[in-house]
Amino acid sequence: PKPYFRISIFHRMPNWSRLLLFQLILSLTSLLAFSQSQLQVLSIDSDRGLNSPVIMSLRPDRGNLLWIGTYDGLYCFDGFQAYPVEIRHHATKEPITGSIDAIFPDSKGRYWIIIGRTKLGRLDPFSNLFYPIDSGEAEGYFFNIWEYQGDIWFNRINLPPVLFDPESNRFVEMVIVDKQGDKIRPDVNLFLTYSGGKFYSLLSERFKEVQRGENLGEYRLVNEDVVESDTLLRQG
Repeated sequence: PKPYFRISIFHRMPNWSRLLLFQLILSLTSLLAFSQSQLQVLSIDSDRGLNSPVIMSLRPDRGNLLWIGTYDGLYCFDGFQAYPVEIRHHATKEPITGSIDAIFPDSKGRYWIIIGRTKLGRLDPFSNLFYPIDSGEAEGYFFNIWEYQGDIWFNRINLPPVLFDPESNRFVEMVIVDKQGDKIRPDVNLFLTYSGGKFYSLLSERFKEVQRGENLGEYRLVNEDVVESDTLLRQG
């Protein structure tokens, strides 16, 4: 009989760690799918310039560069060598250090970044200057970034995700509504994640499909069917 692969430890991990692991796996599988016709296995280690053993985020951009967020800073991999990126504040030009928890090149060419769980902002990939965003009332610790129809979402640990609205320069907390438009009161384990062309939110320990609603920050529950984590891995 064929062996059945299931990530049993997945269900025993803290929810934010579980989702971070899940999204790292999706990033890797997306990269593999992109180069499936000419699949090559390449080890990126200290011999190729990557000096941090802890990887927090992996994101390719439209220029075929791979951005690697690590516990010790940011690296850019050009297919042959990984180069450390010295991030500096755009105004003071002082170096900014800390773990790069997420790096996200969006569809408009902007590079969003989370540093040390609390610093949010945009990175200029040419000058390496960091333009911070005041999180204001969006408290908590941040760990991942997603885009949906132009909206930029920041996931938080044990708190609902927040959307950054550039017009008002503020964050809007995510709201889940049912098919009748009534707000669903979720538990604290609420996340937004992407797989197989669809978006899912973690409600009551299970992923459920959601779609963008009429109001800013609003997502509508598509159905009540439970989607298991290993199903999402296969879709990704």
